[in-house]
Amino acid sequence: LWSSLAEACYPGESLTRSQLCANLRVWQEYVAVVELPTLEQMVKVVSRSATAHSYYKHLNIGRNTPFSFHLSQVAGMRYMPAHGEHTKSSFVDYVRGDGTEFHYTWMPSVDYRESFGCLVYRDGCPSPPGAVMKKAQPIKLHSKDGNDAIMPAYVAGDAKTLCSAAVHSDGRDHGYYKKACQVMISRGREALEGVVREGDVCDADLQRRHYDAEVVLPP
Repeated sequence: LWSSLAEACYPGESLTRSQLCANLRVWQEYVAVVELPTLEQMVKVVSRSATAHSYYKHLNIGRNTPFSFHLSQVAGMRYMPAHGEHTKSSFVDYVRGDGTEFHYTWMPSVDYRESFGCLVYRDGCPSPPGAVMKKAQPIKLHSKDGNDAIMPAYVAGDAKTLCSAAVHSDGRDHGYYKKACQVMISRGREALEGVVREGDVCDADLQRRHYDAEVVLPP
């Protein structure tokens, strides 16, 4: 029982019962002080991620890119690396005038937490057809005081989903699957089954960089 639970939480680490319990205790203490987001904050953070101007352009039309949200004590804060032997890395708030206001998504940490709570995201890159999806791995959760914790792998896995370029809020307006629909009408559904070259089933302008990619269309 303990070995199975340890493998689900921290795969490949071969933890003893006492080590497993210690890790889980630290994680439970970490999340116990994280304020749960409101429904409004959850909707806002999803909307913000779905409208990020640059992210969706890196995705093709296959549903093959991992994305997830999780809770963090340092959500919306800035990482400060250690400088020299006598300093420690830390997290500080973004504030007006701190020299970091260079991107359109920038906002003060206090405004971030008001809008999105303690939610942060993790993303990945598209995987080619047939690629073995990586198993969920534990996630290191940072804190301002250095009392970091490790989120169990199975929790991280439950939070992960796969998405395509259509995740963007304006996805329906970009015609990602318009050509695929035309192919299906003229040649039948079997013409879209299996691995296809994206340029043969998609002519959306925002997907030009992916025309030569091999994809499997979502069902």
